Amino acid sequence: MNKSPDFRNTLMEALGMKILPMQNGKYYASMPVDHRTVQIQGCLHGGASIALAETLAGYASSTLCSQEEFPVGISVTANHINTACAGTVIAEATPIKLGKRLHLWQVDILNENKDILSTVRITNYLISHNS
Repeated sequence: MNKSPDFRNTLMEALGMKILPMQNGKYYASMPVDHRTVQIQGCLHGGASIALAETLAGYASSTLCSQEEFPVGISVTANHINTACAGTVIAEATPIKLGKRLHLWQVDILNENKDILSTVRITNYLISHNS
């Protein structure tokens, strides 16, 4: 398995995201619900949730790519079902389809009680470094 990515000087660092250990074929990441990730009412911003989901799906696809490939997100569809106003959220990425050039991921954003806050579908396209 690939080592955890270097998030220094990126959006991921700015939002406090962390990649967590993979378990049972699923990928995980966390993000705090704090001043960096909330909207003006003080609860988790949907855009921050989508950024977490796309980051995790991209990371997950990258662990499955050859050294000559890298993933780029080409489609994101999100439904925000609930919210959190404090604590930490966990993203859980499950592969739906891992094709030769396309990876489709289901990413659920969960609160600390494991309630689903958002559910996100992400399609990544695998690009060759030689292209």
